[in-house]
Amino acid sequence: MVYEGAMFVFIVATSPALAMDVLFVGNSYTNNNNLPATVRAVFSAADDAATTSKLTGGGLNLADHALRASDPGSEWYSKLVTDSDTREWVVLQDQSQIPGFPETEPMWRESRDGAIDLNELVREAGADTMYFLTWGYRSGD
Repeated sequence: MVYEGAMFVFIVATSPALAMDVLFVGNSYTNNNNLPATVRAVFSAADDAATTSKLTGGGLNLADHALRASDPGSEWYSKLVTDSDTREWVVLQDQSQIPGFPETEPMWRESRDGAIDLNELVREAGADTMYFLTWGYRSGD
C-alpha cells in the first residue's frame, strides 16, 4: 500500500484544483483493487474532482496493452488516442513479476518496449505517464 499512497499523494499534490482525468492501464491488480475509485475518493477528500477510467485484463503486461492500443478498432486505441483530449495522467501497471526479471529476459524487454510505445501515445495525446509498481510476493515467484 505504500506505493499506492505515494502515487495518490503525487497526483493530488501536482494537480491544479480542476477536475482531473486519470486513466489506469493494468491488469487484475488495478482492476480488483479498484484503484480508479480509490483515486477519485482521494481527490474528493481533498475537495477536488477527478474522472477516472481503466483498461484492464487479467495477467496483461505492458506489451499486451501496447499491442491492443495499436489496433484502431480496440477500446485501448479509443481511450489512449481517440478519446484522450482531456486526460492529464495515464498510470501504467505492468504484470507483477516482470519488473523483477533480469533485463536480458525476453518478457522484460518486450514489456519495456510496450511501456515505451504506450508512453509515446500518452505524450502525443498531451498527457503524462506514471508507472505503478505493484507489490511483490512475500515468498517470491
